[in-house]
Amino acid sequence: MKQQSQSLFRCFKSGQSRSQALVPGVSAEAIATIVEYAYKRTLFGHINLGNVQTLLETADYLCVEGVMDECSQFLRARMTPTNCVSTFHTANAYNCTALQEEAYKYIVTNFNEVSKNDDFCELEIDEVVKVLSDNDLEVDLEEGVWYSALRWINEQPSSRKCHTGRLLRCVRTAFVQPSIIKKKFLCHAYIAQCKEARTQCNATLQYLRESGPVLPIPYFAERRSPAEAAFIVGGLTPHGPTNKVSVFVPSDILFKAPLLPAPIAFHQSVAIGENMYLLGGLDENGSSSACWKLDMRKMVWERMNSMCQRRSCLASCAVEDKIYAIGGYSGTSTLSTVEMFSIPTNQWTFLPPMTIGRSGASATLVGANIYVSGGFNSNQCLNSVETFHTSTAQWTRVRRMKFRRGSHISYAWRGRLVVMGGFNGVKTLRHSEIYDQEDDEWKDFHPTSVAKAHHAAVVTKNEQLYVFGGLNGLDASSAIESFSPDGWTTACEMDESRYAATACLVSGRKVLSRLLD
Repeated sequence: MKQQSQSLFRCFKSGQSRSQALVPGVSAEAIATIVEYAYKRTLFGHINLGNVQTLLETADYLCVEGVMDECSQFLRARMTPTNCVSTFHTANAYNCTALQEEAYKYIVTNFNEVSKNDDFCELEIDEVVKVLSDNDLEVDLEEGVWYSALRWINEQPSSRKCHTGRLLRCVRTAFVQPSIIKKKFLCHAYIAQCKEARTQCNATLQYLRESGPVLPIPYFAERRSPAEAAFIVGGLTPHGPTNKVSVFVPSDILFKAPLLPAPIAFHQSVAIGENMYLLGGLDENGSSSACWKLDMRKMVWERMNSMCQRRSCLASCAVEDKIYAIGGYSGTSTLSTVEMFSIPTNQWTFLPPMTIGRSGASATLVGANIYVSGGFNSNQCLNSVETFHTSTAQWTRVRRMKFRRGSHISYAWRGRLVVMGGFNGVKTLRHSEIYDQEDDEWKDFHPTSVAKAHHAAVVTKNEQLYVFGGLNGLDASSAIESFSPDGWTTACEMDESRYAATACLVSGRKVLSRLLD
């Protein structure tokens, strides 16, 4: 007991035999729990949401670090967007440094959800500024930082609107569309009445009008560290196949990554951990069996063991440390074969084939199953769909799509499969449909902005869909479009039109920061 706390020890230091001790300001229940901890060295089963703060307060008062650690672990395991701010304040009040740091990191990396909760408005001005200024702040769009600051001000406008200039300074306004600055920022009463805020908005508009680089870079044009980015790999351009790798960060930044070893199109790419893998495709020698890895730490391409078969127009999917290459075109025939690449062993092995050969199909992981939809066989466009059960290595047919389609995209949306666009053998489609596994039924979904095939897409962790390039009849696109329930918007343009490229999402600040350096 003395080792656990000198304060607690002094309560029992009297030479008389006593069954009770008085500890001012501490409940008997909390003392009993801490005494039990002194003997058992664990609070398992004794901490709950109703007593954790009392236990933490008592342990801090009595300097019982073991109890403080267990309370911190309990709160850490239950952190959510609705309670992370209160956890941050609790940790600060009781000097739980590690918990405080983790709660702060949680606020920053889950800011889109945290800022919508009432607890966000309980932050003090210095805390809000620290969060909004953080280079690691994860936001879908930079203007969202101002809207969050505005929400915080409106909670107590009489006492908080005086901080408008300081809060707007946290916003990297150079990454906000000029029309939004003019119509939404400068026209807002708080900014209109704040000289510092107006000055920043006008300086940003001037900066965005400059045709050349401005040095030094002003504070409002400094990039935040990206948490995730889409790699757009290869494809066909107006000049033929390309070996370009473009990297798009959802804050509308587009920059370059190391070139591919050779121009390629009709291939596939997947991201696993700190690496990206490129499979097959069509190069100068025809359909390829090559497998390449982009090592994000070194930023170099490395050749891996080749697939067992040549494949262009294939589908692919990553599951844990395995990559699946599905169907495609060998150069002479449409393939039904499937092979799996084990990253730890650098080896390809055949798996049971699909029920039909498919090229130009699309594959998506939904839950634990890989859904392969549409595509083309030797003589027709397909609307059939089959699913590969990774646990049993068996294929099962599911209900057919409403429309035949190939060269389309598919993705997982809130636990369901969505297919979008593509070519039906006659024309390019705008139509999208979503599959409900429980009802075994396809339903219409939001159509694309224009009819597209041979496009690429990624879905961010915030469920934002980005679509890159594509082909509408004979017209190739350079647009990067984003989709949300509110509709389609153009995020930015690539430097040239591109189709038959692939895109995959890469996560990790340390990895991506190397591309920005």
